[in-house]
Amino acid sequence: MNEIKINLNDTVKVKLNDFGIELLKEKHRYYDSLIPNHKPFELPKRDADGYTEYQLYELFENFGSSIRFACVVPFDTDIIIQVK
Repeated sequence: MNEIKINLNDTVKVKLNDFGIELLKEKHRYYDSLIPNHKPFELPKRDADGYTEYQLYELFENFGSSIRFACVVPFDTDIIIQVK
């Protein structure tokens, strides 16, 4: 098996599904309750193939607690790692 070394700051791309979008909306609603005049929710930008870019740590921060064995995950399980 080949190995590749990545950093938490490296960029990855995932295809969010409806569950992933709902998790982001939930997080945004939480911040709305804490921060007056919080900016409106916007869907994350997607590229022509439907992928959204995150730094790896952001992906963990946003979705890590929702990823478990044998459950619905918030994005397609294929992840693109952008290697420098």
